[in-house]
Amino acid sequence: MSWPVTATPHIRERQIFLQSRAGKELVYLRKPRSKVYFAAYLGLLGVSVGGSVFQLIQYARGHAKKE
Repeated sequence: MSWPVTATPHIRERQIFLQSRAGKELVYLRKPRSKVYFAAYLGLLGVSVGGSVFQLIQYARGHAKKE
């Protein structure tokens, strides 16, 4: 359990790296895995909006399930 104490801090290097990219990329696409998270978010958002529109069309046509 001594690794948290003896680990070398890389905060300064990361701060310089992230600040050097300011203005070149959008904030939510800067970190390494953020593009994956953003793509997954857009995919889920698209599916949910598509499902809502489909259901609204079904209700408008009168074909929706009546429980």
